[in-house]
Amino acid sequence: MRKWLEKRWVQNVGWALAMVAIFVGVNWYKTRSMVRTGPAPAFTLQNLDGETRTLKSYEGTPTVLFFWAPWCGVCRANSDTISRVAHAYDGEADVVSVVVDWGTMKKIREHVADHDVDYEVLLGDQKTVEAYDVTAFPTIYVLDSDGNVSSTLVGYTTELGLRSRLFLAD
Repeated sequence: MRKWLEKRWVQNVGWALAMVAIFVGVNWYKTRSMVRTGPAPAFTLQNLDGETRTLKSYEGTPTVLFFWAPWCGVCRANSDTISRVAHAYDGEADVVSVVVDWGTMKKIREHVADHDVDYEVLLGDQKTVEAYDVTAFPTIYVLDSDGNVSSTLVGYTTELGLRSRLFLAD
């Protein structure tokens, strides 16, 4: 019985390591062309109130840049996580969303109201999408307080995952 248990334990560890390797490999593949290190690309975008924001507006604190589209179901599912992190880090980190492929201003305002989006929303443009190499939604960049890319991810993330990336950013 003991040999069977030892063999089973080793087998389970092997499966766990294989799953971790697959997860890391898929995540690397999804983010392979993204900006990974160095300064984040500069941008000048407007928020929903028509105020202009630049990347420099957020220097001094770690920043989460959340690229999303109103039609994206995963983005909607991740919105609560983004909101909780924005409230938890209020003043200690900036959480900024960049809406892309948004159609009309009326549609984006309706979406923001209908889905209780309570964090800053910037109106993305093609130049910004290309600079950040956004090819899927959601795409998230975590920047350090100097505006350098600390980490990137594509797809859903948990609150713990986002908090840990912010922790490592500074």
